[in-house]
Amino acid sequence: WLDGSIYTLKLKRRGVDIQMGADSNILDKLQVAKIKQQMVDKTSADLQLNDVIERLTASTQPYLYVVDQNEHLLGLISQGIVSRLLNEVDELPEGLKALDICNTHIPVVTDKTPVHEAFALMMELDMYALPVTDTEGRLDGQVLRSRIFSEYQDMLIQTQMAGHVAAKIKYGHSSVQERSEVLPGFQIARIEVPSQFLNQTVYSANVREIYGVEILIVRKNRGGDFTDSIPSKSMKMTRGDQILIFGESEKIDAVCQFS
Repeated sequence: WLDGSIYTLKLKRRGVDIQMGADSNILDKLQVAKIKQQMVDKTSADLQLNDVIERLTASTQPYLYVVDQNEHLLGLISQGIVSRLLNEVDELPEGLKALDICNTHIPVVTDKTPVHEAFALMMELDMYALPVTDTEGRLDGQVLRSRIFSEYQDMLIQTQMAGHVAAKIKYGHSSVQERSEVLPGFQIARIEVPSQFLNQTVYSANVREIYGVEILIVRKNRGGDFTDSIPSKSMKMTRGDQILIFGESEKIDAVCQFS
């Protein structure tokens, strides 16, 4: 009767539906490479059980990752695993080590994994984080569910703010720029797509990293009729389109000079 797992339903109660196209497009703007946490708790495979317990007790990280001498990921140990072992302490064989108790059947992501896929996977499996590995399987950090959710909320607020401002801005067919200060030192602007961005997607243009502004809405020109869309990875910005951008006033100034 219910659409979605118990984890996605928890999000829906907060007003977030990760299966909706718009939400997915917002997460498409995020890159695992940019939001991953490279400082993680890790240990060698031969760490003794008592030391594992001590490490997890003192740690603020969700997992202790087990790696070999070449940093290849072997598995992870959670607080839940340790708690279950402590409940069966009388039945445990002596000399248990990290490799003996770690969970080796875990999903991993890479820098190129779409963030919405990583987020959906974490919600489905009720994991607080996913390990990030390189092409050789070496541990290269972790992506936290809380970080994705925080970034998502920030971007969703920006997009909703853009939609609110867009409703007040009278879009025309001319190239006249329209700007509005939404916070002290921050602006939203409507501009024609600059030549530097033409025939690129928001992802390939890398506007956020290069220019320090966020493209919130692409207003596609359909033969003189404009349609607002949250940009996806595959959506190209073409001649005649308009974009709604958000950022610090001085950075908005710099991008507006292109148009």
